[in-house]
Amino acid sequence: MSFSGKYTIQFRGLKEGFHLFHFELDNRFFEFFANQDVKEGNLRVHVNLEKKSTLLELDVSITGTLHVLCDRCLEYFDFPVNFKGELFVKFSQEQNDQGDPDVLYLDPNDYQVDLAQYFYESVILSLPYRKVHPDIKKNIPSCNPEMLSKLNKMLVKEKKETDPRWDKLKELRKD
Repeated sequence: MSFSGKYTIQFRGLKEGFHLFHFELDNRFFEFFANQDVKEGNLRVHVNLEKKSTLLELDVSITGTLHVLCDRCLEYFDFPVNFKGELFVKFSQEQNDQGDPDVLYLDPNDYQVDLAQYFYESVILSLPYRKVHPDIKKNIPSCNPEMLSKLNKMLVKEKKETDPRWDKLKELRKD
């Protein structure tokens, strides 16, 4: 999963202090993970690594656009991504999986950290649950007008008629 080291940082040999790294997430990156919803993207990743004697602290910033499927009209559009997060890399002989997504444990003999999975998860989790085209103006969607027309034809109209038997029961609730 390392893409031949394209998304790894070799921290062994770095002096203690701050170091800046840059990465590009392109279509090949998203093809590797084979996500149904995201197939294309153009993102820039900036990692500010602070090397300390006992751990690594990474401040990650991901910006750019993803080509995602609109949940309303089923056409692809460019969705802006702006993610900021922190990742702590600690060293331990034991496999330490305590469920904290912001902490990564590595063996003390490791000399590099592969960030591809972290980048992917951060991008995917930064997407909203419902992805729709942005509005052109307030409450005017920029979705495919033909698809919106078909959707509006299929809307179920609410019935205003009520069953007279229930009307008497509703009167009891008002008292």
